[in-house]
Amino acid sequence: MVIAIIAILAGMLLPALAKAKNKAQATQCLSNEKQLQLAWNLYADDNDSRLVINTNWPTINMTNLTWCAGWMDPGGGAGVYQADSVTNTLYFMNALLGKYSMAAGIYKCPSDKFKKPGLNTDCCRSIVMNLWQNGGSFRNSNFGTTVKAYNRMTDIGKPSNVFTFTHEDPNTIDDGAISVAINAPGNSGNIVFDNLPAALHNGGTALSFVDGHVENHHWEQLGRITACRFP
Repeated sequence: MVIAIIAILAGMLLPALAKAKNKAQATQCLSNEKQLQLAWNLYADDNDSRLVINTNWPTINMTNLTWCAGWMDPGGGAGVYQADSVTNTLYFMNALLGKYSMAAGIYKCPSDKFKKPGLNTDCCRSIVMNLWQNGGSFRNSNFGTTVKAYNRMTDIGKPSNVFTFTHEDPNTIDDGAISVAINAPGNSGNIVFDNLPAALHNGGTALSFVDGHVENHHWEQLGRITACRFP
């Protein structure tokens, strides 16, 4: 009888504990992005308001060309996949924001426990940056130059409305960039992400904004990925 009562009480308690854990992880993710956003702003302050470069250089010897090098997804092709970038923090700590961010742990969402098939290890990075913030030739080759992108702080008219960092779904994360396709005003494809943002915080995703604030954004629609691009 006593054991049955304990089991019932445990069944009532576990959902509350799980909810509290999820909330704590979401709070930690917001704090991580707050620190990264501060690093991003400090970089601009030190570089005559120029935004840190955000383009898809794959190899570790290119960390001086972007905020985060590496390519974590073999679905992008053998020519760009860098398997060690899944676990090697030097791909971003040796890059342009590394000396401003200081801590490798803030690039990882604590809710992301996904292990890459065949690698049996966690990814060292969950965070990606808005491609429209100084994505350079990579942005132009994918989306054209019809819509003005942000290269300096002075290009951003409403800093509170423009996100910088978010965390990407662990099934699709590859380089350090994410974007909404903006080919031309009125294009119906403008609502489509090129990769998928995560929804690990009770259907929400952490976002940081140029003005420094962070928030957990809840998506109106969620989907399920049924296949991973890893072998």
